[in-house]
Amino acid sequence: MTKKMTKQVWLYALIALFVCAAIVGVAVAFTSTASAAEINQGTPDKQGTVNVTYTVGEAWVVSISESSLALTPDKESSFTVQVTSALVENGKHLSVTVSSENYNSGWKLVNSGDALAYSLKKDTESDDLQNNATIISGVDHSNYSGQAGSVTLKAKIEQAAAGAAIHSGTYSDTLTFTVKVD
Repeated sequence: MTKKMTKQVWLYALIALFVCAAIVGVAVAFTSTASAAEINQGTPDKQGTVNVTYTVGEAWVVSISESSLALTPDKESSFTVQVTSALVENGKHLSVTVSSENYNSGWKLVNSGDALAYSLKKDTESDDLQNNATIISGVDHSNYSGQAGSVTLKAKIEQAAAGAAIHSGTYSDTLTFTVKVD
């Protein structure tokens, strides 16, 4: 056997030794673990217990029917915000608010600093929503599929507001919907 082969044999033997030590160490670790509950002759009632649990995580989905909405003067455009599932802790409820960075004493469509007013309302109300308005509230697993978990919003730009534009181009706003569970 050459010196090179002898070194390789020793190397493989050393690796095998480490592998065996690791296996024995794991076996020892598994066999030496103390039990969480031990019952013996001195245990009252000769009983032990094990606590069994299963944790269900919070899971909910809010769907918005439109990702973009093009307004036409004097014509309402609508879209729906709906809770499509609501699994929350007992006693907690889901709510949804709507907001805009462009909101300034009313909803605004903006183009390079110029702004045009538009309205944003619930379909069941005549007054404009305020910024950060709660549009859905009190929703949990028991009522998300009913009226409590859905709202239709209407947006409209009046002809007079559209006619007040001083520049051509696209005027836009981004509505942000925020979900809160409390």
